[in-house]
Amino acid sequence: MPSTLRGLLPVLFFTAVAVAPSGAGVAAADSLHTVQRGPFRIEVKVEGIIDSTRRAEIAARPEQWSDLTVREAIAHGRRVHEGTIVLRLETTQIDKAIRDREAEQALTELSILQAEEELRLLEKSVPLQLEAAERTHRLAREDLRHFRRQDRAERRKILQFNVKRARQHLDYRLEELKQLEKMYKEDDLTEESEEIILRRAANDVAESRFALHRAELSLRETENIDLPRRETHLEAALREAAQKLREAETTLPIQIKQKSLEREKLRLAQRKKQEELEQLREDRQRLTVRSPIDGLAYYGQFTDGKLPDATAAAAPLQPGSKLKPHQVVMTVVEPEPLVVTATITEEDLAELRRGAKGIMTPTRYPNATIACRLSEISPVPIAPGKFRATIELAEEEPNPRLVPGLNCKVLFVVYEKQDAISVPTNAVHVNAEGGHDVVVRHLKTTKEKPAVEEGELQPELETEEIELEQRPVKVGRRTKEQVEIVRGLKPGDIIILP
Repeated sequence: MPSTLRGLLPVLFFTAVAVAPSGAGVAAADSLHTVQRGPFRIEVKVEGIIDSTRRAEIAARPEQWSDLTVREAIAHGRRVHEGTIVLRLETTQIDKAIRDREAEQALTELSILQAEEELRLLEKSVPLQLEAAERTHRLAREDLRHFRRQDRAERRKILQFNVKRARQHLDYRLEELKQLEKMYKEDDLTEESEEIILRRAANDVAESRFALHRAELSLRETENIDLPRRETHLEAALREAAQKLREAETTLPIQIKQKSLEREKLRLAQRKKQEELEQLREDRQRLTVRSPIDGLAYYGQFTDGKLPDATAAAAPLQPGSKLKPHQVVMTVVEPEPLVVTATITEEDLAELRRGAKGIMTPTRYPNATIACRLSEISPVPIAPGKFRATIELAEEEPNPRLVPGLNCKVLFVVYEKQDAISVPTNAVHVNAEGGHDVVVRHLKTTKEKPAVEEGELQPELETEEIELEQRPVKVGRRTKEQVEIVRGLKPGDIIILP
């Protein structure tokens, strides 16, 4: 080849690569990707904690008693059996409270017996009191009626008769004195005897006159004072008896009801105190906490399968520490069968479904792999963009090295194809119709004869021009880095990666 052509070819070739039709070209930051077939795989990796399908939270759960003081607790990580004592609390104060309640019950029973006896006596005395009130009312009514019909007139008649008799006595004495005076003037008796007899007669007259005065005064007092007062007293006695009768008829039956209600109130109080006493006795039993299952005792409470710090969880279990009722201080976990509790992001959840199979690798034993299956996904998020998942292990025989609380990693292969066509994600674009496009590069070869001097050889020169095609494709599954192309590309195609 002439030296002139050898020097010209590299220049022409460089020029052809840099030119594209219609002003289209490849930016300096763009790169090329050659399409080819190969394995396409979608993996989801999650981190989790080995957990148990069955565990029991340990707490003192009294219904009434709240003074919970730790006496002793079983060691962290100890294997226990169902019924093993894992926590003891102090019982001195509750024992004293039980004794006090028992004494109160004895006093309440005596109060009930007293109330029943009082009710029995009251039920007997009330009819007697009602009868007495009725009798008093009846007698007061009869006394007033008798006074008005007979007694008042009789007493007036007696007093009037007394006045009349006193007046008659006075008349008799006056007449007798008069006759004596007349007689003594005519006879010859001594003067001294006359004076004595006449003085005695005069005294009798004065006494009779005073007796008449007293009789008249008694009549006036009786008519004007005593008889009206007597009638007023009898009327008041009748009203009082009637009022007491009404009160007896109203209040005495109520007293029976009140006493009966008091007795029932005491009985209810006794039953309530008895229930409280029984509750305290049950609480007394609950202060000795036993494991409900076989397993390993962990200090603290599992949260989303995670254990708390054992040192911090041990603080409330020191002797003398105070606990709150229903405070979970320990968890007994059955070591088998085991599961994995994991948190799955919302992005990974788009690829995972229940039943997805994977491989679990414990962080502590990186060479051990165990087949597993995604068995459950929480229907709602447990945190923004995060869901709880339960993964079942497929081990047939329990692995003694695996215990709840160990960290692990789980790999799910959710899609795999050995001869797939896939391209980087930044090669695929969304078009205006909502479909997907890629930019394919083509090289167009042209032949030219260069202008040379006459007589020289004239070999043809080949030049290549770049053509870019926006080609629609159908996409399949995708990862963060790759997109599967189902239709639209073939091996060997060269596409532009922006």
